[in-house]
Amino acid sequence: MDRVGGLPVMLYNYPDRMGVNMEPEFFELVKGAKNICGIKESSGDINRLHMLMNDFPHIQVTCGMDDQALEFFAWGAKGWVCAGSNFLPKEHVALYQACVVENDFNKGRKIMAVMMPLMSVLEQGGKFIQSVKHGVTFDGHDAGVVRSPLMGLDDAEKTELEQVITALVRILWRWPCPVGLLARATLVTVSRNTMACRHEYFVSRPLVRNFDGAESEDVSWTRRYFLDAHNS
Repeated sequence: MDRVGGLPVMLYNYPDRMGVNMEPEFFELVKGAKNICGIKESSGDINRLHMLMNDFPHIQVTCGMDDQALEFFAWGAKGWVCAGSNFLPKEHVALYQACVVENDFNKGRKIMAVMMPLMSVLEQGGKFIQSVKHGVTFDGHDAGVVRSPLMGLDDAEKTELEQVITALVRILWRWPCPVGLLARATLVTVSRNTMACRHEYFVSRPLVRNFDGAESEDVSWTRRYFLDAHNS
């Protein structure tokens, strides 16, 4: 492929799907291939990230595990192939902007903390493709059904994913005062302890005032998210 194609090649290491892991011996064999310039690393083994960055720095590493994006960026990765960006593009760009462009990992950690419930559903829920498809449909673009032998999400799983997406968007882009990490203003300092306090505060309030001045009586998402964030 390197000799005949004459085009840049991005390797893809996904042993859970391929049944084969790209070991250090493989990278030694191909390190002289002029067109092999990158790899999407999707093994989930953080030690492989260390190995690639330290031992094979000429290969550009791209994050292929959504729930490890922060770690990849911290180790110098400049790319991220993320399925969730198909239905939450601005939120994924915000994390990339904070970590890679601004080099602000304090901000990046806070954004990632809000995104982790979604990452857990996608990466740990056992129905990655199904969740991505439903996320796209929930965003208003019919993604169709999954092909056999995969089975789609059931009603409970769809509801859970929709609640996670809704909470994420509201927390990052809205401003249920005083929370709103990215709502057209300076990033608010958030810790797990203050999240717990804010959970109690919002549950006790009859109304939540958003950044645009609108008021909402729906605070159930706030209660659920902060409980999950505090306990995780």
